[in-house]
Amino acid sequence: MEVTLNVNGEEWDAQLSSNGLNVNWDGVWQVRTRTAEHGWSAEFRIPLKTLRYPTQDVQSWGANFERRIQRRHEVAFWSPLGRQFGITRLAGVEQA
Repeated sequence: MEVTLNVNGEEWDAQLSSNGLNVNWDGVWQVRTRTAEHGWSAEFRIPLKTLRYPTQDVQSWGANFERRIQRRHEVAFWSPLGRQFGITRLAGVEQA
């Protein structure tokens, strides 16, 4: 799942898999943004059903988050990636 939003509440989502990016996907999720003195923040609610993980006893989940600060030309990741990779990099994903 790839989700993009901005401070104005504009939202975009797509399904990300080892087969590529499905921009026609329309997952169920909610987000609230808040502007404060030091900037803005977002709080997401994503039902586990939306993520569509398999129903197996043992599972391996992966998630990463990217933050872009345009005025500083800055990109930060929750889980660091090498410069040669982007947020859409899937590591250890089996072909479906």
